[in-house]
Amino acid sequence: MSLNIQIYSFAFSFVFGMIFSLLIKINYKLLFLSKRGVKIFSNFIFMVDVALLYFLGIKLINNVILHIYFFIVFLLGWLVGNFIIDKIKKK
Repeated sequence: MSLNIQIYSFAFSFVFGMIFSLLIKINYKLLFLSKRGVKIFSNFIFMVDVALLYFLGIKLINNVILHIYFFIVFLLGWLVGNFIIDKIKKK
């Protein structure tokens, strides 16, 4: 895998982690507005959709060659996204 493709994959994983953090916050708020069966179904569909979107993005960038460090960067993006969202909420 070339260096450009790795950098694009890192950037995509990081940004997707931040977007995932925001989507989880929104989904968490929506979970309180519905019944138990709807909560379970919508949460399952949400997670499947997010996973498919991540793999679709990675497929477009590097033909779905996954490495553990892509997931580490994804988690780093998720943590940064949570930090930014919490900072915005406090203001």
